[in-house]
Amino acid sequence: MVLRGPGEFAASRRISYPRVLAGSQGSRLDLGNLSIGTINIPSQLFTQFILKVLPTGYREFTGQVTENQGELEISVASRNPPQAWRVSGPSDAFPEMMEYLALRMALDLNPELIKSSGLDRSPYDQELAFAMGNEAFRQGRYRRARAFFEVADRFAPSDEKIDAMLALAYYHERDGQVDATILKAMEAAIQEDQNGDSSLLRPYLACLYHKAGLEDQAQAERFIFNRYLLRLEFQQFDARVDALKQLPLRGPGRHLSVMGDDVIFVNDKGAIAKAAAQPIPEGQSQVSVIELSPANQNPRQIKIYDDANLLSISPDGAVYAYRSQATEADQTPIPLVEGRALRGVQQIETSPSQFGRTNLFLLNRSGQVYWCEPDVDAGNCSPRQLRFDGVGNVTQIFPVEDQLYMVTSDGVVWYTEINISGQVTFTPRRLIQPTEAAKAQEIFVADDGTLYLLYDNGRVWRYYDDGRPETEDLKLVDPSTDTAQIFATGGYLYLLKSDGAVWRISNPRNPDPASDFTKIEFVVLEKVPTIQEMFVVAGPPAGDGLPGDRILYLLTNQRALLQGTDTGDPRMVLVPMYTPTPPQAAVVQQL
Repeated sequence: MVLRGPGEFAASRRISYPRVLAGSQGSRLDLGNLSIGTINIPSQLFTQFILKVLPTGYREFTGQVTENQGELEISVASRNPPQAWRVSGPSDAFPEMMEYLALRMALDLNPELIKSSGLDRSPYDQELAFAMGNEAFRQGRYRRARAFFEVADRFAPSDEKIDAMLALAYYHERDGQVDATILKAMEAAIQEDQNGDSSLLRPYLACLYHKAGLEDQAQAERFIFNRYLLRLEFQQFDARVDALKQLPLRGPGRHLSVMGDDVIFVNDKGAIAKAAAQPIPEGQSQVSVIELSPANQNPRQIKIYDDANLLSISPDGAVYAYRSQATEADQTPIPLVEGRALRGVQQIETSPSQFGRTNLFLLNRSGQVYWCEPDVDAGNCSPRQLRFDGVGNVTQIFPVEDQLYMVTSDGVVWYTEINISGQVTFTPRRLIQPTEAAKAQEIFVADDGTLYLLYDNGRVWRYYDDGRPETEDLKLVDPSTDTAQIFATGGYLYLLKSDGAVWRISNPRNPDPASDFTKIEFVVLEKVPTIQEMFVVAGPPAGDGLPGDRILYLLTNQRALLQGTDTGDPRMVLVPMYTPTPPQAAVVQQL
């Protein structure tokens, strides 16, 4: 059975019945801004965007336009670099085809735009044309929308979303009378369609109802189909969430955080747990621990701030808040940021602001950075994307008050500041370039402003700009290649090695390899555990003005929580704060 679409569409397009659906084949339905992957362009900036990204280093282009029975084909080629583009469509879509070509060429000839957007590839032809059609549709320019959807259809025929948007563009654009026989035939086809709500014939029926002046019926058909599209979006989101759970974290995905009187960690059952952050004398039993979240939640990261509140990232990239001072019975997770809203949050960091607020910085899985001021009591956080000109794909963030340090995927370290409105004060400044052999993958900013950098080859560097050209800003601190985590506090730098050993470096800005490096020898009741993560808290200064002792909290690979006090001695007594419950052995009953 073959049915034709309404109006002039019947002369140029045929739809086989039944047809589809096997799932989404196209890009995301978005009637808002022009969205191509992570590129999101407000309509008022659309023209300026095209002008901005038009090829700037290329002046030699050749091309031709051919026409055959009302169909146009436009071809353009460049000599340097050698590349060619082609687009076809109806002759009345010539302006839209030229606009598409301009943006297609601009994206292909300016790869740094794609890189800075967080995409790993340039958008496909169908995605680009479809997104441009959605932008025109949102602006109410339905003839232009239809032209772009026609262009998208040439790249990907039989796409259900292009079909739907083509029909809805006609729905808004055309008027006229509808023969009752055609209307009844379409109604019968809808009733017989095995696809039900997802039938691609339904938008065409909505168009026919509209032309016949039956607006209630038309609205009902549009509601049914839009509900299907929304359901399809959620299905796609579920698939993205499953994929997100398998992705490695951007930035340090820490499961241990200490502030004030609280130690928060993820225990062996995958629950967020809280213990009292008090030194435990040698020989004393472990402290009481309460769970603040259900077991098997397995958050991607946790973070205490303001000495009262706790933030966590769920496996699907959503951000939740807990009141860490509350008891277990009082705990109800407070949703602050939906994972879907930011395409999956990967890292959260907080800092007290000089403007009397708390800064919450969020890094999503696309390498984009957002800022908000969290209000846990109101369950409110309205993230605002921080746009950095020239900064690439961010992989880690580290804020200090209103200053923000960032590491990008190419190993460059950047610095900028946030103003009272939570906006970037100036274009980020590049601090450190990667070497040929390695690049920075993690940073830690010490209390004195020194940056310590863990490179992807396991070596540790420091960066400190004292403003004097005769001194070395970037210096190798630890030449070994097995460091897994760095932590600086109280004038000391601690290195967690890949084998679980912990080293302490005195005078880390300019250490003496012969005297300032100490491997800490752990004294424990049982075998030495394998340390997976550390958090160090500096105690009050000693009476003679020297730094006080440091308290180390260590999370093992079995999720046991240990505590030790670093007095400067090579030996450290570790006391268990939390010991995982050993799995119960299976009981075999003999009959």
